[in-house]
Amino acid sequence: NRIPFIYITSYSDKMTLEKVKNSRPYGFITKPYKAADIVSTVYLAINNFQYRKIDVLRKKELPNNDVPMQLRVVIHYIMKQLDKKIEVAELAAMTRWDVDHFTRIFKQYLTLTPYQFILKAKIEAAAVIIAQTEEPLRGIAIDFGFSSYSNFYNAFKKVMGDTPENIRLKGRINL
Repeated sequence: NRIPFIYITSYSDKMTLEKVKNSRPYGFITKPYKAADIVSTVYLAINNFQYRKIDVLRKKELPNNDVPMQLRVVIHYIMKQLDKKIEVAELAAMTRWDVDHFTRIFKQYLTLTPYQFILKAKIEAAAVIIAQTEEPLRGIAIDFGFSSYSNFYNAFKKVMGDTPENIRLKGRINL
């Protein structure tokens, strides 16, 4: 595609989404919408279009074009807020879906619940810092919002399959 495009429609049923997804739109807005929906979607569409060739080179790509734009905006927000506590209700409000529907749609497209996705993203970001710096591990755990080092350690080991100390010793991670 040489021109990014966005669908605006009052239909968001599965059949409509199936028809639309093959055209690889840069956004999908459902009516009724607010002016902010248009502004944020157009902004992200232009940004994503500018960086489309760089994205192909990324080792690990986040959601593809099959993911609804509302979820892409949420994921972008999550990735910018990893050092803060993020509530699922806050994320659902960004999409104007209720929490249960938001959680179901999120898991349908990303195979993780919002909570699992946030935890995994925090741990992977922490792993990069651990591998590349000498920052104290307890400080990194606190920076990513963990209440204790033991909580961080257990989550880290579950997500990464290794301990923070081993990642630090190796000086590299495999995401």
